[in-house]
Amino acid sequence: VLIKDELGSRSLAVADDGRFTAGGFSPGAKLLQATAPGYSPSRVISLTLAPGSGNNAILPLARRRRLKGRVVAVDKHGRRVGVGGVRVEAWPSTPRGKAIWLAPAARATSSVDGSYALDGVADLPLLISASSPDGRRGRRLGVVSDGREVLLPLLSTGGIGGVVSGGKAGKGLNTLRLRLERSGTARRWLVATRGGRYSLDGLSQGVVRLIVDAPQMAPKVRSALSIIGGTKVQANLVLDRGAQLAGEVRDGRGVALPGVRVALDDAARSFTFSDAAGRYRLHRVPRGYRMLTLTRAGYPEHRAKGLSLFAGRRALVPAVTMRAKSATSTPKL
Repeated sequence: VLIKDELGSRSLAVADDGRFTAGGFSPGAKLLQATAPGYSPSRVISLTLAPGSGNNAILPLARRRRLKGRVVAVDKHGRRVGVGGVRVEAWPSTPRGKAIWLAPAARATSSVDGSYALDGVADLPLLISASSPDGRRGRRLGVVSDGREVLLPLLSTGGIGGVVSGGKAGKGLNTLRLRLERSGTARRWLVATRGGRYSLDGLSQGVVRLIVDAPQMAPKVRSALSIIGGTKVQANLVLDRGAQLAGEVRDGRGVALPGVRVALDDAARSFTFSDAAGRYRLHRVPRGYRMLTLTRAGYPEHRAKGLSLFAGRRALVPAVTMRAKSATSTPKL
């Protein structure tokens, strides 16, 4: 049994009759999960411990199961056919599709007709993924091993490529930082290029957002890029050094206000914090008309709109005064 709280985690051995006892815990919420050889991990439960009293938890385990299914794809005639030689993996997962690495994955390879069998899968919602030697991929989320056959369709993957240039001469950049965002998830790459050429292959189909950054350059964004199977989207970008932004923050008494979060509404979501002197500075900010948002606990939010930023120039923001929120007065009787 694994018990976790804000101070760390402890593991306990269970007696032959399934009982466990532990003491010395501080009051408050604890997370518990049980594991055993040959069994699926239990669901994680939250238990609030009360001081000076016994606290009981029941952690049900279930035997690992067998999951059968078939990997399929659509041929040129529109018919669904089985695909062999595909690697299939099953992980316990969260509802958003994040794999839970506590339990080992079940793996198998599909036969000639596309059928597969995964032994020892956990009795939990599963994330099933498939990858074929020719680059096609498929996945199913929230699958439960209830004895029914699970169809796993394969989709062709696509890619993004292009040339990224920058500087006064407009030459290709040799080092790029790429970030691909899709439905709340993100993948990052650090790419060494020749002449600024880059290529991201094996991407699943869908709409993505690409953010490209390079040393000493302001990031640039390409939104709503559609990844289509079997094709490569061209996204050429020109980066510049961006603008600089500087200013200072003071409170209602005119004293420097440190720890203020200063955020810009650019696509790269640039932000910083004011220092001990109340000053802040942002480098490599994408050019354009921007809005600055200043926030700090105990102070109302302040916004500065209509800031004009030009590449290679420094913009000074007029000093901002943030007044603390007034305390609620106590009515007199």
